[in-house]
Order: sequence, then structure tokens, then C-alpha cells
Amino acid sequence: MSPSPGRKHHHYHCDTKLGWTILAQVDGTTFTLFGAPNGIDTTAATQKSIGYTATHTIAEFDAGAASILVDFFSPVSPNNHLRQSYPFSYVTITVSGSSDVQVLSAIDDSWYGQPGNLVSQHRTTGATSVISLIDPNAAVYKEVHQMAAWGSVVLATSQAGSSSVSYQSGPANTVFNKFVKSGSLDETLSTYATGNWIAFAQRLSKVPSNSTSSVTFAVGQYRDNVINYLGNDQVGFFKSKYDDLLDTTNGFLNDYPSAYAESQTLDNAILSETSSISSNYTDLTTAAVRQCYGAMEITLPANNTADTGHPYVFLKEISTNGDVNTVDVVYPTSTILGVMSPDWIKYLLEPIAVFSESPAWTADYVAHDLGTYPVATGRTPATSENIFLEATGTFLIMAYQYQQLTGDNAWAQSHKKLLQQFADYLKTNGLYPSSQYDTVDSIGPTANQTNLAITSAIGLKAYGALTGDKTYTQTALNFSSTIYTSGLGTNLHNNGTFTTGSPRHFTYNYGLSTSWGTVFNLFPDQHLNLNTFPSAAISMQCSWYMSQATSVGIPYASVQDSIANGMWDMWIAATCPTDAPTIIGYEHAFFTNGKNTVPFADRFYVSGLQAGRYVTARARPTLGTTFAILLGEGVDLTRYLPR
Repeated sequence: MSPSPGRKHHHYHCDTKLGWTILAQVDGTTFTLFGAPNGIDTTAATQKSIGYTATHTIAEFDAGAASILVDFFSPVSPNNHLRQSYPFSYVTITVSGSSDVQVLSAIDDSWYGQPGNLVSQHRTTGATSVISLIDPNAAVYKEVHQMAAWGSVVLATSQAGSSSVSYQSGPANTVFNKFVKSGSLDETLSTYATGNWIAFAQRLSKVPSNSTSSVTFAVGQYRDNVINYLGNDQVGFFKSKYDDLLDTTNGFLNDYPSAYAESQTLDNAILSETSSISSNYTDLTTAAVRQCYGAMEITLPANNTADTGHPYVFLKEISTNGDVNTVDVVYPTSTILGVMSPDWIKYLLEPIAVFSESPAWTADYVAHDLGTYPVATGRTPATSENIFLEATGTFLIMAYQYQQLTGDNAWAQSHKKLLQQFADYLKTNGLYPSSQYDTVDSIGPTANQTNLAITSAIGLKAYGALTGDKTYTQTALNFSSTIYTSGLGTNLHNNGTFTTGSPRHFTYNYGLSTSWGTVFNLFPDQHLNLNTFPSAAISMQCSWYMSQATSVGIPYASVQDSIANGMWDMWIAATCPTDAPTIIGYEHAFFTNGKNTVPFADRFYVSGLQAGRYVTARARPTLGTTFAILLGEGVDLTRYLPR
């Protein structure tokens, strides 16, 4: 969303328009800070600056005699499971200057996800005031336009010092005109009508010229049940402490000072670790943090919220098909988790493993996903997407990565039979892949994809390292020798004919010597010290990538040569350190070129008239791969994130 005061609407990631307005009345004049309301007599505040960190987006305005900061703050605290699970964000308005100031924050019913016979309710506890919107007849676990269409939309505030708080719901002109005329609201909740708004206003104490005064609002959506996992309700981790909406919201607002302090520590740590690489790299990593963690929910079983030691994490495949815990989406996301919260890798893999061990799943390969969010009741081999080797190989790689990062051997032991089943599948099927998709399923399925065989080899090597079983280690090395040393998967192989010499690149399919693709799994092979493929293979591929780059970026493959896959490009940057500044530059130029008005996207055109514009996928957690360089360097941000 853009904090531009002149913008009428703001957008959810799927382009649904959301109504959110923030006004400030300064010495009798009403200024728009965010989301200009139609037909209301306000003056646009003058935006002086805007910036962001990993957890904050902050805009600075001049509004009459007052200087005003608007701070949109979404806590990222994955090792404090309670804090991370709150389904709300903060917005804090801080005023300086000798002025008489009143502040309003209001949202409309578009936040609910669908029109309906909504009921509004105002409640208070202590200094906290809450307005909620709920459809009493809404079906649980229903989405509309990728938005939850059950539960309660929440707007809340905590009384700031000696300020006064007022509230109102109703048509936009009624609510906003009341504030413009009086600087307060009339404390009534009107009968619901489509397009209604709910609002809070706070009249701050007169601000001395040498100090500041702040007011904080909370906004979000509260759901008692958040995921249907295999027919059982999962609830947010916050349910381990709070029973209802009012207590949860109050707990969230009361946690603001501690959450804010932690956010400053985390923001500064990420800045410190990334700035030595480049300011461009800092921009990319900080932009990815909220996007990654915002796609995940940490949960507990509804019937056992006291068992806080065994949470699950459910991830939504945002902006594409909405699948739950898609293995090849969890995989790139695991990059940031490896740096900030390695335990979350287990929390994401465990629900997949449990389902894959159930009688409902009869295949020897891993289940590609658990269903369509928020219904994670599993698939059958017939309904699961045909991503067999990619998902199975990367599951084993993540299992080994988790063990290496945490030292926890028990989790792999608890799924010993399943993991061996996956390894045996790779051993039998991995060297000569049948027709199937790789992770970029828009390309279509083909047989004998080199990258799938490479994934299988590295997955087998990871399993060998995980278990100490050298039989699988040797099989992995045999795969590698056949693919690279003997040339089966390089340009030296052309339709069954092998030539001598030094290979220039891996092929996309065996025997198609001019084909090529992004071999992204060379990164975990390298950073986990698996060394399935020799350094010469990595150097070869790094040189090839740069030879294929346009002025805008690196195409993903010869069969998709107009599109860069930015998430895997960041793994290339970590694999090819000499080329990292250039690759980071490509990604940063796309991110900042002004051609795109969507959240951080992970694919973009690199040629033609559309060069620099995003392709389909946006707001996805896959851009956790921006943390690949830090992961490869062994950076551990968990020490900045107290439990």
C-alpha cells in the first residue's frame, strides 16, 4: 500500500480495494494523511519522506503547524510465538509541534472479504477500545478473493495518556463529516449497510513545541479457528493465552512497547548484516521480511492449546493457487527461516510429514501440498500436482538443513521410515526423470529434465548426510558423475551423441544440447557442504548465467527466456559470489523501477516491451531467498530475537 494522502483506495495483494483513511485535525484544519475520503472537505498533508525497515513503513508529513509521523508496524518475532501469532498490525501517529491535534483512523467493510449482513460491536477493557465487524452467518474456512470471509474484522486503539477516545460506524460522509466538524465522533453504531465504515478518533493533549504525542491503532482480522488440518481445527498460537477477541486485542496493544523495542533490535541487526554487502542488498532483504512471515500462521490444535511446545506453521501460496504448505514454496521460504527461525522449517515440514505417513497418501513421493488454504485436508496422488522429484528431493534437503542448523536429530528419527521411503524414490526414479513439472510449472511437464536429476542427486546426498548411510551418498555421487562428468546433462550430449571437451552448461533436458535452465539447487549443495557436484560444475554454470543475461536480468531457462525468476536469482547470487553484485543489481532495479504497483514480485520480464514488469506472482514468501547470501555466510539472526 502507498501512504500517499491523495490515494483513494489501497489494495490487498490480489488487487482487492481496501478502504482505510487516517486524518489529523490540526488547529481546526483537517488533513488527510492516508486514504483521501471522497467528497469530504480535507486538505492533503505534505508528504516529506517515506522509508521502510524490515518491520516498519514510516511516512513523514507536514500538516499546518504540526509535524506528523505515520508508522505502519507489523511485528516479526518468530521466536516469540505469542507475539508472532497476533493477527493484527499497529499504526502509530506521532505529532510534534505546538498544536491542538485530533487523529482519526477508519476502515470500511471491504476488509471483511465479502459483503454480507455484518454486525458491528464496540467493547472496552481498561484503556483499550475495540470495534469489530462480523457476519454471524459466515461459513468457517471460506475465502473470497483470497481473503478470509469468516471471523471478525478489528479496529482498535488504546487511550493515549490524557487523550479522549470516541468511535462511530456508518456511511463514509456521516463518519468523516462528523470528525471534520468537531474533531471527534458521536459514539454510535449504525445499522449495517454496504460500504459502511468503522472509526476511532483521539483528541490528544495540546502538544508542547519541544515534545511529541502519539496514538496507536490496531487493525486486522480475528478468527477463532484459522486452519482445518486433516479435519481438525487449528487455532492461532495466541489462544494459548487468550480466549476471545477482546482479550487478544488488549494483549496486542499492551505488548506494543516490547514489540517495538524488539523490532528496533531486529531492524538494526538486518541493516548491520546486509549493509556490508551493499545498500541494494539491504533494500531487498528488508522488503522481504514482512512479506515472508505475513504468509505464515503459527498454530496449535484447538483441543490442546496448552501444548505450546509442538506448534505447526501453515504457509499460504499467495497470489497463485492458494495451496497450503506447498513444498516447492516452503523450500525457497526456508532460506530466511534458516537465518531467522530455523525451528520454523520443522514446524512447516511436520504437517506435510504427518499427512504423507497417513493412509490417505499412498504414493512413495512426498505430497506436493496439503490442500487449498485454509482447508488443509490433504490430496490424493490423483489430485496432487505432478511435481514428484522436485518436491521429494527438496524435502530431504530441508530436513538436513534443519538438522544442521539446530542440532536436532530427533525430528528426522521420528520420521525415519518416511525419509527413507523418499530417498528410495529418488534412487529409483531420479536419474532419468519421467514427464513431470519442475518448480516453475508454467513451463509444462517434460521428461529427462536435468535439474530434476540434479535435485534428486543432492536430495540423496542430503539423506546420506542426515542418516550416515553411505549407500545413498554413493548413489548421489554416481548420479553426479553421470550427469556432469560423463556429460549426460551437459551441452556435450546431443540426442544420444557425446562429444569431448569442456562443458559450457547444464541442459534443460538430456540430449538437447542448446537447452539450459537455472540449476538453483547448487546453492544448498554448496552451503550445506554436501559437494555432490564439483566446484568446476558450479563455476561452469555461473559463467553461463552471466553469458545469457540481458541488461535487465537472467532468464530462467531457454524454454522461458523472456522471464527472470527473481527468487532463484538470489540463490544464484549466493552461489556465484563474483557475480553477486550484478545479480543483486538486476533484482534491485526491478524492485525500484516504478513500473510495478504490486507487492514485491518474484518474476519479471527481462526482454521485450514488458521488460522490468512483474509476471503473475506477487507478495509471496518465496522471496525469503533474498537472505541466501546471509545463510551461506552462516549469519544467525536468532540471537537478536529473544523467545
